[in-house]
Amino acid sequence: MKAITVCQPYATLVAILAKLYETRGWATKYRGPLAIHAAAAVPAWAVTATMGSPEIRKALTEAGFQGFAGGTHRDRKAIRRALEQLPLGAVVAMCEVTDCLPTSDLIGHPTAFVEKMCKEDDPQLHFGDFSPDRFAWLLGDVKPLENPATAKGKQGFWNWEPTP
Repeated sequence: MKAITVCQPYATLVAILAKLYETRGWATKYRGPLAIHAAAAVPAWAVTATMGSPEIRKALTEAGFQGFAGGTHRDRKAIRRALEQLPLGAVVAMCEVTDCLPTSDLIGHPTAFVEKMCKEDDPQLHFGDFSPDRFAWLLGDVKPLENPATAKGKQGFWNWEPTP
């Protein structure tokens, strides 16, 4: 099965069915099953993004993850600790890549929630980088793994074999 490594908190946002798109700087023609792998480390930019996004912190808090509510967004170390409590170095969900669109083409796409997403108040805009010259992979049929499967990730697509 094809897999892609995604940094936290974004891998968990996919697994809790909050993040509908994976945004990348490259397009894919691939359609089909995809394993979502949480990177083994939390980069500084992800801590900064989580601190600056009430939408990310709210989605994680509503899903039952601790350390993202209240005033913790002002404490870089607290946010890092909370992110490090999310699964790291493990496959957290399986899904289907159903489409890949240039971010500039999202408005007018026939999928109904894309129209909704393009409204400024939709949290999807905070769950990826929708700036020009990027691509949004539509993720469907997301199934979170009850027990994340430890795996070593790679850049780009890589092959992952689930253990029975």
